[in-house]
Order: sequence, then structure tokens, then C-alpha cells
Amino acid sequence: VMAGLRAAILMLNLEIFLGIVFLNVCFLVESFSFAAFAVYQEIFWLIFLFFFLLSNILLVFLLEVNRTPFDLAEAESE
Repeated sequence: VMAGLRAAILMLNLEIFLGIVFLNVCFLVESFSFAAFAVYQEIFWLIFLFFFLLSNILLVFLLEVNRTPFDLAEAESE
């Protein structure tokens, strides 16, 4: 029960973080439209502006797929 609760809380935390990153980009572009993202990036690529957030997003993606550095379920059984 405790392991399931911990996994659920971890997944919620990851979703909250990804939502905050998306909202930061939306506030910069001032729109939720993907077309507005494309128009904004004709002037300046967002990857250069949010390089730190990009590294955090890649870390969260690794956490989501439970690969080697973050395989909590397999680490508990050993």
C-alpha cells in the first residue's frame, strides 16, 4: 500500500512540474495556441531561453518512463 501511494504521489508531482513548465512558456508567448509558439520561434528559439527548463523536462521524462537511474519499483524488490 505504501509503495503504491508513493508511486501515485511521484506521478502527481511530475505532472505538476510539467504543467508549470508549460505555463511558463505560455506566459512568455502570451497564448496557448501552438501556432503562436511557431510564430514566436521565428524570432527567437525558445530552447535557448529555457535551456535550464529543457534539462529539467528531460529529467522528468526519464522519471516518467522509470529507466535505469530512477527505477524505484525494481530497486525496492532487490
